Amino acid sequence: MAGDSAFRWGLARSLGVVFAVLLGMAPQAAAQAPERVRDIATGPAFAGGFFVGHPVPLLGRSYFAADDGFLGNELWSTDGTASGTRLVADLCPGRCAGNPSQLTVTGGLLFFIAGNATGTSDSPWVWRSDGTAEGTFALANLDIDSFGSSFPLSFFSPFGRGVVFLVHERDRDGWGLWFSDGSHAGTQQIAPLPGRFNPANLPSDFNWPRATDEPGTHYFTWRFHLWATDGTAAGTRPIETPIVHCGGNWARLGRQVIYAGEVGRENCEPWVSDGTRQGTRRLRDVVAGDAASFPGEFVAVGNRVYFTAFDEAGRRILWKTDGTTRGTVPVRAAGLGRGLGRAEILAVAGSRLYFVAGDGAHGRELWRTDGNPDSTARVADLSPGRASTLFGAGIGRGRQMFFVASPQGGENGGLYVTEGTAESTVRLGSAGDSAVSASGGRVYFVGDLGESARGLGVSDGTVAGTRILHRARSVRSSDPRQLTATPGGLLFTVDAADLGPGIWRSGGTAASTEPLPGVAPTSFPGSILFSGLGGAFFYRFSDQRFGWTDGLSAREVLPPGSIGFPVGLAEEVERDGRAIFLAPRPAADGGEEVWIWGSDGTPEGTSAVRQAANRRAPTSFSFRNWAARPAGGELRYLVQEIRGNFPDYLSHLFETDGGVAGTRGLVRFPVPKSFEVRQFAAAGRNVFALFAESGPRAALWASDGTAEGTREVLAGPGDDRIGFFGPLVAAGDRVFLPVDSATSGFELWVSDGTPEGTHPVLDLAPGFASSYPSDLAAFGDRLLFSADDGVHGRELWITDGTPQGTRRLEIRPGPQGSYPQAFRPLGDRAVFAADDGVHGLEIWITDGTPEGTRLASDVLPGPKGSSPREFEVFGGELYFNAGRPGEGYELWKLPLSALGIR
Repeated sequence: MAGDSAFRWGLARSLGVVFAVLLGMAPQAAAQAPERVRDIATGPAFAGGFFVGHPVPLLGRSYFAADDGFLGNELWSTDGTASGTRLVADLCPGRCAGNPSQLTVTGGLLFFIAGNATGTSDSPWVWRSDGTAEGTFALANLDIDSFGSSFPLSFFSPFGRGVVFLVHERDRDGWGLWFSDGSHAGTQQIAPLPGRFNPANLPSDFNWPRATDEPGTHYFTWRFHLWATDGTAAGTRPIETPIVHCGGNWARLGRQVIYAGEVGRENCEPWVSDGTRQGTRRLRDVVAGDAASFPGEFVAVGNRVYFTAFDEAGRRILWKTDGTTRGTVPVRAAGLGRGLGRAEILAVAGSRLYFVAGDGAHGRELWRTDGNPDSTARVADLSPGRASTLFGAGIGRGRQMFFVASPQGGENGGLYVTEGTAESTVRLGSAGDSAVSASGGRVYFVGDLGESARGLGVSDGTVAGTRILHRARSVRSSDPRQLTATPGGLLFTVDAADLGPGIWRSGGTAASTEPLPGVAPTSFPGSILFSGLGGAFFYRFSDQRFGWTDGLSAREVLPPGSIGFPVGLAEEVERDGRAIFLAPRPAADGGEEVWIWGSDGTPEGTSAVRQAANRRAPTSFSFRNWAARPAGGELRYLVQEIRGNFPDYLSHLFETDGGVAGTRGLVRFPVPKSFEVRQFAAAGRNVFALFAESGPRAALWASDGTAEGTREVLAGPGDDRIGFFGPLVAAGDRVFLPVDSATSGFELWVSDGTPEGTHPVLDLAPGFASSYPSDLAAFGDRLLFSADDGVHGRELWITDGTPQGTRRLEIRPGPQGSYPQAFRPLGDRAVFAADDGVHGLEIWITDGTPEGTRLASDVLPGPKGSSPREFEVFGGELYFNAGRPGEGYELWKLPLSALGIR
């Protein structure tokens, strides 16, 4: 993906754009509705993987994460009715997903973790919400790599009128304790914890027993010691405790706690403590001697605590305790001599404890108890005979207990309710999740109730009152990509195998929108398009077919399998009637050789010009290269060889006019062999190359094609950490790129090809904070981009490379941001997608001024947005990819007059 930015830049070149620039701009016209060209892919899409989370209550409503099959996994709320179930906020507008998690209610706000980027980073952010779209916004980037794969966020818990959490701080590779009160200024580190990050040893605040709580103090464990914080660095400290905990949860019993403890040779057994050394003791040696019973699942019901523990026979059975040794005994059922094994506590409803156990005759089933043998009984035999039922979570509501179970040989994944008898145990409907939850006095579950798509359901304990509130209903989409204008029609690619060859054309009507004639169907779609020579080249991955089309018909240029993936053709396609590109071709020994090729779009006019890499490579050989034309120079290529399992990177700059005689090597970048080129672009008379290795080192180089004009302009790390994230975007005679430094954070930089001319444009988020610039797009000699200054959210910015020439073009006032993306210059204006908080992510246009930035078209009326992208001009109209619920993402068009372009 390193050449993705260059590839997209190349696709943006088309005849239609050139015509629009020549014709100029017309005065702003009245808004005109867009038109869908054709619904290419129809019917429902597979929806089995859509996510629905369990709700949490806030101010009379319940909030949850869900995917509706259109926007992705975002934040929703419900009042328990279908009509009152609605989207709160599209956290990551467009086709990305916010994926909210860790939903936590405190201080009248909902705090959670979610994404907040359109192309910069996958790192999660801390968010807050008051239940409205306006009051839902991101607070701080956790700056975590590979979120979710190494447990970098240890806990996220209520504290005071906010949340306290521990996060892996990448810069120092350690844990940091943070707090947020729901404001940007109030989201900050409390204190760093000593020691290094270790995913096998996680801080936790869920499993340390405490007999008393000190007001205004939050407790957690780190390195097997109990810690406390009052929200200040000085008040964050380890504390002495008489309790030695050996894991699991705990339960409070009056002024005491019951927990799993151990001291010295006294192995893990049930203990009791009142918070003093004198009042801390082992309740009972359940398994005598050196063995341990490993008690857990402590639950308080009335004046007893129930728990499970292993007995001397190795069976896990149910116990109860009143806090005394005599009162710590197994729970038995009258008339059952063998006892209950394989016990697991499910839920509490009223004064009853519900648990799962096996009596040796009926398999593992649902039981109830109030602690007395006479009232301890099996509730229902859901899997008759010796078969066992698989149980999920349970939850009590008054006298009723709701649970999820899958009886053996019966219907799987059912939501059940019981009041403790077989007659009152009723299957309410099919559930697609093993969990059930309560929020706002209602019981929620995830299920399908017999339909194909699962969703969030609610139940009042009756079959008639069990219903689905929100369901993901996704439809198929052709999702047109790589829109490319040719004289004979607009070309684009689709991904579905049953939609033909993967390459389609359109003349602007439904009837003229069809698979490209002359290209055979394939069961493995996947093609790329390169505009050039008055038409477009195409390459299909499934059969390595390389051809050319004028938009009406297609012809094969090289036989299938002649070349591998071609690179560079999209950047500069016409030179004396020939297109130039790089591609590997098979070598005699079974490996590959990278060659420079030239083509006039015909088989006889297509040939290899010169071998680009110096040496022939084995089968494991791969290459990365780009093409660019500096001002006044020939077409130039950067070729990098990667050899075998032991990288040997060689970066050579070539120049070519498409002929053998006009192709020559210029210079080799003198970078370490461990460096790999990540980005390549031309601006002015320089070619810029961004190099990096798998470790922390990176460097930006510039070259005019001569040895003396090849220089390093920025390197890291040194005393100041430098991290390069790309892309390199040329605007005028300079390049822009996002850079992460220790002094200014992740900000936008500019380079003119000299060390002294390489520097930050402006520290948009001052100090150590970062604005995370993304979606960089050249706009003449200026740059359009998206950034978050920490106050206004992710907004539209424009810059000429100087601080005084950098300004915010705010679309959505307030801290939420408009998430501008998918920029496409059209002469002295640019179209893009943005969300103003009213219309969702829709089509906007700008001339680079606040007054010239406006909504151009609303494809999907209302707050959801159609997520338009892939803008291209053909035949006096703007074509793009956009979607609507129930229709999917398809090809749309809008007259240029609606944009004020004639």
